[in-house]
Amino acid sequence: MTLKETVSKAISIALITTSIGYLPLSCASFEKKDIYRYVLNKHFNENISNTLIEKLSPFNGNDKKFIGIISDYSEELQKVCVNSDILDNKHVSNKELEATKKATLEGIVNPKEVYGVVANGAADGYYFIPNTLTFYKQLKDNNVHDDNITLLIHNPDNNNNIFETPSFDFYSKEGVKRITVKDGKPALSTISLSNLLPQSEDEIEIDISTTRTSFLNSIINLPSDFNDDVYIGYFSHGVEYKTSDLRPIQFPESNMSSRDLNYAISKLDHDKMTIVQGSCYAANLLRDINGPHEIKNVLAIASSDIYEESGVPFFINFITQQLNNPKKSVKEILEIEKAIYNSQLDENQKTHPQVFFYNENGKSVSPEECSWYHEPFLVPQN
Repeated sequence: MTLKETVSKAISIALITTSIGYLPLSCASFEKKDIYRYVLNKHFNENISNTLIEKLSPFNGNDKKFIGIISDYSEELQKVCVNSDILDNKHVSNKELEATKKATLEGIVNPKEVYGVVANGAADGYYFIPNTLTFYKQLKDNNVHDDNITLLIHNPDNNNNIFETPSFDFYSKEGVKRITVKDGKPALSTISLSNLLPQSEDEIEIDISTTRTSFLNSIINLPSDFNDDVYIGYFSHGVEYKTSDLRPIQFPESNMSSRDLNYAISKLDHDKMTIVQGSCYAANLLRDINGPHEIKNVLAIASSDIYEESGVPFFINFITQQLNNPKKSVKEILEIEKAIYNSQLDENQKTHPQVFFYNENGKSVSPEECSWYHEPFLVPQN
């Protein structure tokens, strides 16, 4: 019996048993039935059909488009497509779909890309907007295209010009200390402000105003796939530790919880993800982002521990250290920053950035097991 005859018979039996009520089919069974029918109608050879049926589950719109695209290819090119790593995640992303349209016998070209979502959730402190713009600028300065970056700004003081806000003016003045290390001791940085912050409206492209909803949707809608790196940075007021499991952080519309962020990032395909939260009590949220949905390959950096206020412009200082020490790793930069600022503060003002890592199996493990924790924060993209 041919594959087509076997599958057709299986479908018929499933339909009969369902109609008379003997064997209710699960949702998964119905999904498989849809795959069988769709694949059979395209008249692939048996090996290709089996591979598609095995790998595509659950079956969605992009999967149908993928099958439709390769059905017009030669059998040899069809084999290349179904045996590529595109189907390893059981579904096809928008980016992978576009790559399939350009497939050749040498394979599907799916270049590694970097995506970023950067936002400030509050604007009443001196460092929320500048930290956000510093993150944005570092992505661009490392050749991440603006099309791949979503910049969200909350600026109630002056929605038309962020360069006239008190916080930006604060960092533009002479004498604002950006401390680094020289000969093992704290010293003023020689890094120019123009290397840290954009200097005019021509250097930035604000995509949307910040709300909790717009920030989360910006993450969900990233077109990344298993081959890409994702950076997420947000800066706002954190909420002190409570018995509640929500651990919220302030956004203009409503506070964001660990579950909100968990849901958004669980929707993304990616290779490596790095999250930076700059706020007081930042570890409250980031220590709980691996639930209820499983997340994988995520490095999360909190500017402060669960009971600590974040009393420094965390990310600007972090990038100052990175620019002064371009070959040092994330781990080394955090240790430098922690040592510098804690040496200058009273005991009750000291901050201890926390780092969390969720590995390829979705388990919370030591960040020492994260490969990019031992690499520079950003490297220039080709």
